[in-house]
Amino acid sequence: MKNITVIMVGAKYAENIGSMVRVCMNMGVSKVSLVLPKDFNLEKAYPLATHHGKDFLERIEFFDTLSDALQDFTTAYAVTARVGGWRKGFFSAREAGEKIAKESSMLQQADKEREKIAIVFGAEDKGLENKDVFLCDHIITIPTTEVLRSLNLSHAGAIILYEIHTAYLQLQDLVADNKDNIDTKDTKNSNNRDARDSRDAKEVKNTQELGVSFQEKEVLEKELQKTLIAVDFFKKPNEDYWMLPIKRFLSRFTLRSHEYALLMGICRQIQWVLSGEKKNEDHKINADKKTAEKKNIVEK
Repeated sequence: MKNITVIMVGAKYAENIGSMVRVCMNMGVSKVSLVLPKDFNLEKAYPLATHHGKDFLERIEFFDTLSDALQDFTTAYAVTARVGGWRKGFFSAREAGEKIAKESSMLQQADKEREKIAIVFGAEDKGLENKDVFLCDHIITIPTTEVLRSLNLSHAGAIILYEIHTAYLQLQDLVADNKDNIDTKDTKNSNNRDARDSRDAKEVKNTQELGVSFQEKEVLEKELQKTLIAVDFFKKPNEDYWMLPIKRFLSRFTLRSHEYALLMGICRQIQWVLSGEKKNEDHKINADKKTAEKKNIVEK
């Protein structure tokens, strides 16, 4: 799962960072990034990461904003306990584990090193802010009792990464079983395997074209919002709020380069047409004014 990175936003305690590093090493995640940690002290983090995590801790990257940290990723999952209101379409830890494991496995099979997956955690006391959740494609929540909903940061990381790792191992077992059965003479099993291989081949083929980057998705979303504002699609004010369902829709699938170009082209064409209509309208208004002014001069 080398294409998965854990991003911690505003982590308050170096000990939790060390614990998260240990969990990542346990579950096969090879990278952690930090966004404005409140306290990053290697001497405090080392004991929790164990001596095996020293090199891992020293490779951590630091960023000033989540947007900066996500620039090299194509998919981001926000982890939060608050799922009410606008926070719809979330995954449980188990559902997310299966989905992320499949995405990671397929990307590795297709040798798409550029396409990476981020799992984003917030600070220990407040979690992720709305503005950071807005930046992510999907939301993960861990079902807990009403008595106490919040979890320790590293515990939440352990649960989610365990689900991903378990689902990933199951996928690898299926691949191994499929390989072992290649020489079987059982016609029925052979047909079933061929059908499954055909589906898997199509899925891998669909990953051959690069997915768009986080930065490209930001550009597209801004262009879509600008276009929809221009055609009076949104209720005013709060255009950002009304944009959320569209962002959720786009996050349901991996947007490919040709699809990105298509949507950008549609937006620009609409804006160009609207710009032409506005020019024509302005020209007509100016012409009417000049006609009215001439009429007034003649009458005088």
